[in-house]
Amino acid sequence: MDSNLEEEVLNPNTSASRLRELSKSLDREVRQAIVKNPNTPPDVLVRLFDKFPLQVLHNPALSLILLERPNFLIEIYESNKLVFHKYQLTDFFYNWAIFHVNESIRSAVASSSKTPEHYLEQLSDDKNSFVRLQVAANYNSSACTLKKLALDRDNSVRKAVARNPSVPIDILKELARDETAEVRREVAANHNTPFNILAKLAQDPSLIVRASCYEE
Repeated sequence: MDSNLEEEVLNPNTSASRLRELSKSLDREVRQAIVKNPNTPPDVLVRLFDKFPLQVLHNPALSLILLERPNFLIEIYESNKLVFHKYQLTDFFYNWAIFHVNESIRSAVASSSKTPEHYLEQLSDDKNSFVRLQVAANYNSSACTLKKLALDRDNSVRKAVARNPSVPIDILKELARDETAEVRREVAANHNTPFNILAKLAQDPSLIVRASCYEE
């Protein structure tokens, strides 16, 4: 990028109308620099969030934008619903998402391999069973989190723990004694389940559990 142009797009005194015009540039560096400018119009930030989410979230004017547009975070999320799966984001954005009333937003965080574990641990207490299921299925959930979810009241959550490839053996051992046959079936189908547990499940009263012990 030309040095004069760079100075212009980063200058907080550059007018919003000029920044809007420059935001249509085909030069990626120009567009990336524009989202860092505190004078960039919010609708331009929404449009560019898909390509530069971290830069938008670090925009110096973000707190002021939120005062004027309380739904701004919803706007940027709606513009790129896969953002939690593509990037590790700011703590501010995670904290907004994990406590949001919209369960689909919380589920997006819970299911992402990019989500830091301490947020997964918080979501493991979510009131919505589908959100907890996403945490239970997440490869990055800690052993402590999975152990808690292995005791979840919802069968679907315990099933997700049982089929998680990262679940520790001691948790599989506990789930092999679960009262629900479908949970025990998932233990039998998990490729990490050791032979001694499979041997016991091969004698299970449920046909679907016994059959899963012999599936490839």
